[in-house]
Amino acid sequence: MIVQDIVVSIDHQRRGIGKGLLAKVLSCLKEKGYRRAILTVTKGNEALYLYQRIGFRFYSQYPEIVQNEAL
Repeated sequence: MIVQDIVVSIDHQRRGIGKGLLAKVLSCLKEKGYRRAILTVTKGNEALYLYQRIGFRFYSQYPEIVQNEAL
């Protein structure tokens, strides 16, 4: 299962909404029998601290995001 994005608008951040959304996603994954969740986050993203508080561990760091788009 892939969850592409969880986004909270700037006007609504720091109110626990992101934490609640992420907790719900993780709960649903656990109910479906998943034992592990992996996420990627852009360096400097303030949500990194939220992910660490929830229990995600830091494994590796990439210097930049590479994106290709076909025209």
